[in-house]
Amino acid sequence: ALHPDGRTLVAQSWEDAFNPALVFVNLIDGAIRVARLSKGSDHWCCDSTIAFAPDGRSFASLEQRGGGSHPTLVRYTPAGRELQASRLSRLGDGDAGIAYSPNGRSFFVWEEAEHGNTLRLDAKTLRVERSFLSGRVFGMAPDGRTAAIGREDGSVAFLDLRSGQVMAAKGRHTGPVEGVGFSPD
Repeated sequence: ALHPDGRTLVAQSWEDAFNPALVFVNLIDGAIRVARLSKGSDHWCCDSTIAFAPDGRSFASLEQRGGGSHPTLVRYTPAGRELQASRLSRLGDGDAGIAYSPNGRSFFVWEEAEHGNTLRLDAKTLRVERSFLSGRVFGMAPDGRTAAIGREDGSVAFLDLRSGQVMAAKGRHTGPVEGVGFSPD
C-alpha cells in the first residue's frame, strides 16, 4: 500500500515460515525498515490486504491470527505499532480485500468470492455497521457513495453504499472481472 503522501510503501512479507513482518520502503531515499508482527505459527498475513487511512495517520491490514478461520482486521500506526484488532466472524477464510472510505470514518472489507460479504465497519470501533453483497473485486468512487463490484459472471455491479442497493449491473465479459477502479473525477 502506498502512503497518501506518496513517499512510503508498506508491504507484508515473511522472513521465514513463521515470522510475518511489515516492510516500510522510503521511496525518496530507498531506505527499508522491517517491523516484525509476531513470532510463531499463530499469526500470518494475507496477501495484498493493506490500506492507509486518507490522512495517513494509520493503516489497516487483514490477518489470520490464532489458527482461526476468520480474518482479523488490525489497525496500525504508520510506524507499525498495533492500535486495535477485531476478528471478522462474518467473513470466511478465503481471500479478502480492504479499503478505507474517502473520509476515513469507515472501512470496507470484502470477500473475493461471488457470494461472499462486503462489510462496512466503523473505523474507530471496528464494529460492523452494514453488510452488502460481494464479488471478486471492489472499488470505491472518490466521493465514497458508490462502489463497483467485479463479479465472477463478467458483470460489474454498482452499489449505493448508503442504502446498500444495487443501482445497476453492467456489461458481460467472457471471464470474471479481475479489477475495478474509478477515475479521480
